[in-house]
Amino acid sequence: MRELGTDARHALRSVTRGRGLVVAAVVTFALGVAVNVVVLSLIDRLLFRPLPFAEPDRLVHIHLFARSDVGLAQAFMPFVMSQALAARTDVFEGVSWADGWVAETAAIPGESPLRLTPVRANALDVLGVVPALGRSFSPVDADDGRQRPVLLTAETWQRAFRGSDSVLHLSWQAGPFTYRVVGVLPPGFLLPSSHLLGRFDGVFAYRDRRLEMFPRGPLTVAPFARLRRGVSIQAAQVVANQVSTMAWEATDTPTPTRQRLTVLPLQTGFTILVRPYLWLLTAAVWTVFAVAVVNLAVLLLTWGRWRADDAVVRLALGASPSRLFRMAFLEASVICTLGALAGWVTYLGLQSTVLHVVPSVLKGFAVGGWDPRLLVATAGFACCGAVAAGIFPALASRRTSVVQILNARSAGGGGTSSAVTRIVLAVEAMLGVAVVVGGALTIPPFVSLLVSSPGFAPQNLFALDVGHGIVNGSDALPDADTDRRRAVEVLDVLRVAPGVVSASASLADPLEGQADPTGFWKDHGLDGRVLAVASDFLHTFGTKLVAGRDFTVAELDATAPVAVVNETGARLLWPGEAPSAAIGRVLRVGIVNRTIVGVHEDMRQEPGAPVSPTLQVPIGSRDVPPQQSGLPVLLRMEPGRRPDPAYLKAMLDRRFGPGSLQVESVDARLEPLVERPRFLAALLGVLGGVTLFLMVVALHAVTSFEVARRRREAGIRIALGATTTAVRRGVLAVTVWPVAVGVTAGFGLACWAVLEMPRLLPAGKTGLWEIALSAIGVLGVGLVAAWVPTRLMARINPAVTLRVD
Repeated sequence: MRELGTDARHALRSVTRGRGLVVAAVVTFALGVAVNVVVLSLIDRLLFRPLPFAEPDRLVHIHLFARSDVGLAQAFMPFVMSQALAARTDVFEGVSWADGWVAETAAIPGESPLRLTPVRANALDVLGVVPALGRSFSPVDADDGRQRPVLLTAETWQRAFRGSDSVLHLSWQAGPFTYRVVGVLPPGFLLPSSHLLGRFDGVFAYRDRRLEMFPRGPLTVAPFARLRRGVSIQAAQVVANQVSTMAWEATDTPTPTRQRLTVLPLQTGFTILVRPYLWLLTAAVWTVFAVAVVNLAVLLLTWGRWRADDAVVRLALGASPSRLFRMAFLEASVICTLGALAGWVTYLGLQSTVLHVVPSVLKGFAVGGWDPRLLVATAGFACCGAVAAGIFPALASRRTSVVQILNARSAGGGGTSSAVTRIVLAVEAMLGVAVVVGGALTIPPFVSLLVSSPGFAPQNLFALDVGHGIVNGSDALPDADTDRRRAVEVLDVLRVAPGVVSASASLADPLEGQADPTGFWKDHGLDGRVLAVASDFLHTFGTKLVAGRDFTVAELDATAPVAVVNETGARLLWPGEAPSAAIGRVLRVGIVNRTIVGVHEDMRQEPGAPVSPTLQVPIGSRDVPPQQSGLPVLLRMEPGRRPDPAYLKAMLDRRFGPGSLQVESVDARLEPLVERPRFLAALLGVLGGVTLFLMVVALHAVTSFEVARRRREAGIRIALGATTTAVRRGVLAVTVWPVAVGVTAGFGLACWAVLEMPRLLPAGKTGLWEIALSAIGVLGVGLVAAWVPTRLMARINPAVTLRVD
């Protein structure tokens, strides 16, 4: 034990007074640890941490199909299926779901609004969650549609209400609803919603009666359920298959479009839409950590070769090979500990910056730098790095003898450690190509996403959902003429508001979903949209006409049989013809023959998304089903002006009576849609840069060592007539050939990956050019990093070198 303590002190002293090589090793490992801690802090709760529920192994997630819509990441199924699942009490103790949308409401005037999301009243019972304060929801809590009982998160309770029990007496009015706090959720509560809300401040009990009125039509989000004791997931899957078969038969759905219900463990199921994305991040940072460890091994091997004289002295004084092994391993452990500590401190310093650039869906799941699991993981990184990186130099030192070192010095060879160094350099180059390819495949599509036009002007554009003007109760269906009058009256009110440049409306949100109420595009075998729009729609949206004209006021007032189509729609309906050729053509839309009067440029519902064929008709047309819910309205404001929601609501209330109003910036609405590609591009770009930096450090260190070790040999060769270039080539062969072999292997591996897993690539990409350029780039960086130290060869004076020897 005393000998071990002595060795530890020697290792620490050796590292603290070490050369720049030790500093490079610490920085290398710190970078590898920092990127891993950053990503682990974001995904630990979703992928690796046990769910904070009672007996989580009995909880399952049941979904039908997944929408790959970043803004509405949910899995859906017909409500009749959820009802049928809940009725199978022989398999499930309870079935529930969280709707996934967020209601923002200010509990205290002047304070920041609370973000509350609806759940079924039995959700906490199914999850086995007991409130930390107050009570849970009761079966009658959601029966009154105007009362919304609320359970706040523990974090919101502490932040906004300072942990006071008086929060249980808090209630407030928001529109037609009364919110009242009945309890506080336990710390670390995680809502198993397919939407992956991220940050939310609480939940409220909710019952959507429209689902009960039309159980076969409306869709509910994927439910979660608790299995009865002794029931396996396989048995639940059999029941789910039976339920989906009966449901499709009841709805007369054609066989090709039927899909089976899928039962998965809850942790896998509710992250199913983002799980590949999270594993991609994990694989990327693990690869960089592997590069850092390999790089550290190269540096430690090189450092061991620098200190060969020290090994000779220790062996001559009686040290055993085992003790040299122990000291080498302790030195690696000290370096990895210092590197892990530096990486963790780096993460603490960058934590707030990281949270500004990560997708909002992940922000709510991030843990702080002082989280115990994160600290344990950081210590684990240090241990793994010490073992993986330290084993090679430690083994090399164990096989060391005085005769071997002296022979190596006299022969100018590097022995076994030199061969290991070459192998490790090749592995590092191979991993480096993999990481750089990731950046090459994500950064160009993101740049293209930013520079491509969405087909409209989102700046100073605001989307409103107006709940005013609904007649005969919320469940009544107005006629088409009522739709037109309502839109005209709402727009008359909003257009005179301060700062409004123009306003328009449509019966379906033009920025969300496929709306084809007439079945026109479906009849043509296409997925498209038919929008019933009010006056000034194209002007307000900021979309240009490419042929023809917009609707006239007279056509809108008379709901004339006219239509405007987008460029994609015109191209699909009349292939090979110019957009202007569509003007005057007649189309059968529903029950009406419509004449095309204009063609407008394509609009994308989200950045980078494919363009849907779109047909616009006047609002109030007989072939478009009437609207019974909120009216989507677009407001274009003067530059720098924002609509005042309170003022607009007051104006609408005076005209129509009390109603609801939601106002959202279109720029802010589109922002979440670019968060994921931006984060991927930024992260993989940083990881690629870190990888190249690590390669530069390793190659520079190894080549510098070879230059110093071969100084006498180079002097002799130059004295005998060899050129400096030939001497340089001899040094470069030690480092460049392993890198070239590694780059070739990385190129082949990347080609195999993109051919076998095309889903890794953006749509329309082949990936081969990106892979080739990445491999060339890594090889070029390796050549430069190795070539720079060899410039010292040009300054070698043979006479001086030989005189010194």
